[in-house]
Amino acid sequence: MAGKFFKAGRKSAGLLLYICRMTKVVLNRKIANRIFNGHPWIFANEVNRIEGTVEPGDTVDVYYADDKFCGRGYINPKSQILVRLLTRKKEEFYRPGNTVKK
Repeated sequence: MAGKFFKAGRKSAGLLLYICRMTKVVLNRKIANRIFNGHPWIFANEVNRIEGTVEPGDTVDVYYADDKFCGRGYINPKSQILVRLLTRKKEEFYRPGNTVKK
C-alpha cells in the first residue's frame, strides 16, 4: 500500500488501528472539467505528477491542479486508465487488508 502507516491506538479487542497517509496524484488543469462533471476515469496523460511511490491496486488521493481535493481511487501504473475514482469524499477508506476505518 502506498503511503506511510501511523499507529493510531487500540480497540478493546486488541486490534491496532492504522491511519495511512495516501499518495497524492495531481491532475493537469485542462481535464479538471471532465473529472469535476463526474467522469470516474483518469488517464495517465492527464496526470501532472504523482507524489510518492505506487503499486497496482494502491489507493490514492486525487487533487485538481489548484490543490483542491477531487476524490480517492485505485491506481494502476501499468494501465492507460491510471486512476479509477471510487469516491469524491475525503474520509477514511476501508478495504480489507488495508487500513481500518477510524
